[in-house]
Amino acid sequence: MLPAILQVQCLSLMPVTDSRPPLATITIDDIIKGLDQQKFTSVDLVRAYIARINEVNGIVNAVLEANPDALAIAHELDKERKLHGSRR
Repeated sequence: MLPAILQVQCLSLMPVTDSRPPLATITIDDIIKGLDQQKFTSVDLVRAYIARINEVNGIVNAVLEANPDALAIAHELDKERKLHGSRR
């Protein structure tokens, strides 16, 4: 189970419209394309992964610890992308 702080962040910061990418089928190329085309943000992507971890980790017990700063880091990367474009 994720630390409570991540579960609370995931629930309290979810956007009104769900722009999270479909994790079951998404590829790295899809992620890059989605970010470049502004279909979703890094924050949306992190939220999607946190939500998925919360959904399945009680069964698979694959995640022992998640970075509590993940959403803040994603937010900073979104700001950087907006100001300077993609890093590649």
